[in-house]
Amino acid sequence: MKNRMMQIGLVLGLMAGTLSAQAGKLPEFMNAQQLTAWRAQHAAPAVAAAQAPDEQAAFFTGKPYDAASGTYLFKYRAYNPTLARWTSADPSGFPDGANGFSYCDNNAVGCFDKYGLFVQVTYHRVTASTSYHTALKIVPNNPNDFVNDDRFKKDSNGQLCLIISAARKDGKLTKEEFRPTDLDNTAGDFVMPNNGNIKSDTERIRDIIKAYDEYDNKTEYTLYPSTDSSGYNSNSFTAGVLTAAGVHAKPPDANHTPGWAKPLPLKKTYE
Repeated sequence: MKNRMMQIGLVLGLMAGTLSAQAGKLPEFMNAQQLTAWRAQHAAPAVAAAQAPDEQAAFFTGKPYDAASGTYLFKYRAYNPTLARWTSADPSGFPDGANGFSYCDNNAVGCFDKYGLFVQVTYHRVTASTSYHTALKIVPNNPNDFVNDDRFKKDSNGQLCLIISAARKDGKLTKEEFRPTDLDNTAGDFVMPNNGNIKSDTERIRDIIKAYDEYDNKTEYTLYPSTDSSGYNSNSFTAGVLTAAGVHAKPPDANHTPGWAKPLPLKKTYE
């Protein structure tokens, strides 16, 4: 128990301070009071000093520390350890309740919040091609809201999720759930709400699912959609579902994700 408390104390101590890594000197960690909290047994190699500034800010939750603002920089917003909260409201709306500024449900020691978002574009390279096929992986922050939808299943991490995409079948663009080739997709960009589309996690996921459900599988499939063609492909489908639900995300590679720039026209599902 004593060792456990020492480990927790060390983690808490690393939340603020700087790590010195100068060539030829013993790397050491200086806490907020500028006292040496830890010193290495071996000197930092010259190559490390050549690749990074002399003073490296300590990382909390694996994110870089910005000394000027006193915050840790995440992908979509910044965390202030002094205030123990985000510096801006959750861009996804209110997935964790009315307080859009709370971090990890106000339990920063016992939890982590990598992105705070819930829908992600995933992708894989099409066989014998330089192009990508995309899908959407939905992992709700409030899984109890979707336990009665038998399309949701647990992934390898035990998270309740739904993977949706589309593919060619009998010449038509046909939607699919948990398509085998999508199960091991590479994780891509997280879905963000468009300006003014402020909703809860559950509401926004339902908008996405509604757009998916309303597609009738009757659209002509085209491998490389263009303004001169009448068909659409799987990337058109992904982009179309997002557009209909009032959200957006970046494709894995704009130059190699054909169809993304031509979203499948679907009925708007958000208010």
